[in-house]
Parts: sequence; structure tokens; C-alpha cells
Amino acid sequence: MGRAKVPSKLETVGPIDVEDQGDDRAKVTVDVHPIWWNGQASLSGTAHPWRFETRRDAGGWRVWAADLPSWCGVHVRPDTCR
Repeated sequence: MGRAKVPSKLETVGPIDVEDQGDDRAKVTVDVHPIWWNGQASLSGTAHPWRFETRRDAGGWRVWAADLPSWCGVHVRPDTCR
């Protein structure tokens, strides 16, 4: 079985939930779904929650940790999310 094609884009669905953890920390949860384009046709995948732990420092808010789902056996890696 071959590897699934990488989505053309990722899109958020619904509100972004920000939970204040105090001490300049927050947990952020957002539902994300993939979209694949093939010419003029598109296919939208099922949304899954993405969870981030963020921390504030002198440069602003930064992602400290991420809990991301895998799609079709492919995991999101830091070097592919630029």
C-alpha cells in the first residue's frame, strides 16, 4: 500500500479554545481538517483536534508542545510545518 498524498492545505473548523493555565501558560485546542485539490475538484477530510501547550516569554507566545493526530499513517513533523 502506498503512502497517502500530503493535503493541499489544512483548515481550522469552528472556534479556537484557549484555556489559561496561569503563570504565562495556556492550552490551545482547535479542530483542523485536511483539504486535497485535484484541478477544480476538492476533497475535505475529517476534522481532528490539535492541542498545543503555549508559553509566553519576552518574544511573545510560543508553542511549547503539540499533540497532533496522524493522518493515513503519516505524522506531522516540525520540519514539515514551516
